[in-house]
Amino acid sequence: ATWQRASIATREWRMGGKVRDPFAIVRGMADVIDPRIPDSIVKQAANARVRRSAHALNTVPTKNLMLLQRLRNRGLRLGMISNLDPADIGAWPGCSLAEQLDAAILSCEVGLVKPDPAIYEFTLRLLNARRPRPPLLRANECLVIEDSRAGVLAGLKAGMRVLAIATTYPASQLAEAHLVLSTLDGVDPAGLARRLF
Repeated sequence: ATWQRASIATREWRMGGKVRDPFAIVRGMADVIDPRIPDSIVKQAANARVRRSAHALNTVPTKNLMLLQRLRNRGLRLGMISNLDPADIGAWPGCSLAEQLDAAILSCEVGLVKPDPAIYEFTLRLLNARRPRPPLLRANECLVIEDSRAGVLAGLKAGMRVLAIATTYPASQLAEAHLVLSTLDGVDPAGLARRLF
């Protein structure tokens, strides 16, 4: 609960990319908890955080990558939006997930943070600007898949269809989404499209 409070208190400047150094990011979070936490502990925590983020990016489940590939094979444009701070993104350029996407919007790189719908609008403009130019997408033709209430609200405010996956938060906190599922395992993309559009 204490770390969560620090995370929330620092989210705008961290995820908006206003501070780029992993040590300074964790120092700022630690100061919310107790400014007397020694720099040596903060440095250990910053290094552990960078390693944990790199591990997460380099161990994307194969089934998730296969689902993205199936969607791309159907001609769908895929974008990802994530509220991340610079301490989280060091391994992004070489990770297998990056290769499956037409656009990856990392909040700390663009200075936009969910739940601001501008991050979804930015992504839509980016997907529509791809070359060769595909048919333009309208917001209501886009599907947002989210696991947080902030993301659900941002997608809705941007005028997009929202599917919530109750993996991080309980379904009751995601109820504003057009559809809430407990997992994407076994989901048929065509059937999902019929339910949502």
